[in-house]
Amino acid sequence: MNYSKYGAKECSFCEDPRFARTGVCISCDAGMCRAYFHVTCAQKEGLLSEAAAEEDIADPFFAYCKQHADRLDRKWKRKNYLALQSYCKMSLQEREKQLSPEAQARINARLQQYRAKAELARSTRPQAWVPREKLPRPLTSSASAIRKLMRKAELMGISTDIFPVDNSDTSSSVDGRRKHKQPALTADFVNYYFERNMRMIQIQENMAEQKNIKDKLENEQEKLHVEYNKLCESLEELQNLNGKLRSEGQGIWALLGRITGQKLNIPAILRAPKERKPSKKEGGTQKTSVLPAILYSCGICKKNHDQHLLLLCDTCKLHYHLGCLDPPLTRMPRKTKNSYWQCSECDQAGSSDMEADMAMETLPDGTKRSRRQIKEPVKFVPQDMPPEPKKIPIRNTRTRGRKRSFIPDEEKHEERVPRERRQRQSVLQKKPKAEDLRTECATCKGTGDNENLVRCDECRLCYHFGCLDPPLKKSPKQTGYGWICQECDSSSSKEDENEAERKYISQELSMEQKNPKK
Repeated sequence: MNYSKYGAKECSFCEDPRFARTGVCISCDAGMCRAYFHVTCAQKEGLLSEAAAEEDIADPFFAYCKQHADRLDRKWKRKNYLALQSYCKMSLQEREKQLSPEAQARINARLQQYRAKAELARSTRPQAWVPREKLPRPLTSSASAIRKLMRKAELMGISTDIFPVDNSDTSSSVDGRRKHKQPALTADFVNYYFERNMRMIQIQENMAEQKNIKDKLENEQEKLHVEYNKLCESLEELQNLNGKLRSEGQGIWALLGRITGQKLNIPAILRAPKERKPSKKEGGTQKTSVLPAILYSCGICKKNHDQHLLLLCDTCKLHYHLGCLDPPLTRMPRKTKNSYWQCSECDQAGSSDMEADMAMETLPDGTKRSRRQIKEPVKFVPQDMPPEPKKIPIRNTRTRGRKRSFIPDEEKHEERVPRERRQRQSVLQKKPKAEDLRTECATCKGTGDNENLVRCDECRLCYHFGCLDPPLKKSPKQTGYGWICQECDSSSSKEDENEAERKYISQELSMEQKNPKK
């Protein structure tokens, strides 16, 4: 048999993956099937078959995989094999216990007779052809060698479970480096072994060098943090001083106007900087004159290390480390044009998929309601309840705090109380309530429900999946992400363009005012 067949294919039925590449595997006799397995493994599974005596076939023995073999035939063959194995094992144990010295002597005499007959038949039989040159084959293709190596590792106290079995292709990779080679007494494996050792030494030296560079950069970063904090304090002092001087200048300018009796235009240098109106993508909150932070802090651990691993929540506008999230993330989430990312706290309040996880309790009349104390959505309202609470306008009213059913006084009272960020979940509890009112498409004006309508998180309008551009077969809103329609996305981009144009015009006017003075 050609040595290249040893370990060429992997057995799909081996219980221990370390023996999957040992010996020679046969293929399934079904046409175009790529399943390979050992003959002994196929015998355990009851997959070996033999043609009938009346059939004239060149190869009467064949085997099928589990997919192509008859299930009932395979089942009783496997039972017979297991029964035979257990019977042989039990019979051997009983014979060892019940054998008398006379019976043991008789068995030994009969054994010597059979050995003599076998030796005579072996001497008269023609010798088999043996290749003149011994060809090497992988050491891992020998099951006996694998067992001895496993026994050696066990005696040395080395655990063999921590080493994964790599059955990948052993061909060279694209970058010229050699992939993992199976251990074998070949020149190729020896070259790979020395090359791997040299590469490991280079990698260790590179790691030590990079670690030293990292320590130096961390020390420099700490110094820059101290300087940055000092500069922020000095900047705040200068801003306060600038505000005082501007207020004094405005007072002097107003006094000059009263003296002259004319209304004087305040120069641009004494005017307070105008605060730009934030766009819809920026959350709609009023921006202050404070410069944006260069070093962001995590909203959970309150630390500013690993700036490249900080992720911005598009709902609460806070940054989070990937490892501080619940559950932790291994990579940055992908943001698209019409979707954004929000943290787990914002997602708990705004995701409509959380409704399926609500604990339900059954009422005496057979209906179900949620155990959470929130306003009843449409699908949880009992039949005898009046439909007036469903028509509360939510699109145009933005309230702070959780809405109470039929209690407007408490709602007004909660508006005046400042909320901390941990209580921000109650502010966003209105999202599931608004999503339950999806009844009409804004494009085709047709009716629908939560199964075929999606709501925009900015304009709060509903759209059929098929009315979107391009049409979709399912909801574009995913768990943990928000979604905005195409009109809101285009309007926010236009606002940004108009704001940039106004800023450019104001800079041109300020330059024109400065040039005559020069």
